[in-house]
Amino acid sequence: MIDVFTDPTSPGGCENKITGEKKTVQPWVIEKVQEGMRLAVLDGTLTKEFKNVTIAAAGKTGTAEYCDKYANEKNLCIPGSWPTHAWTVAYAPYDEPEIAVVAFVYNGGEGASVAAPIVRQVIEAYFDLKAADTAAVSP
Repeated sequence: MIDVFTDPTSPGGCENKITGEKKTVQPWVIEKVQEGMRLAVLDGTLTKEFKNVTIAAAGKTGTAEYCDKYANEKNLCIPGSWPTHAWTVAYAPYDEPEIAVVAFVYNGGEGASVAAPIVRQVIEAYFDLKAADTAAVSP
């Protein structure tokens, strides 16, 4: 069993003790997170990318700074100006989720501009295929 997680590639080091303790998240906390993720689509970092999507979705973009051995080798680990990974997570439909998608782009920059289009395209493809399957089965 893993007891401690460390990141040896991080110059500052990163260590977290894993306790194995299970914690219950209260339903109201989940609801607030879902509302916030919906707002990111309606009036936030995902608004532009999801404006023409007909299925109600919810999501979150992210930009994660990093400094690993590859960035160090290229002298990119400048404090205050580290390179960034792009990521986005979204699910749809908002009220009754059928699909959840995460896109993580190593050294991708901003999540909203790089990872969000990937997530949107996967969600749209899912619902397009679902509609095509339904049409093929219908008399």
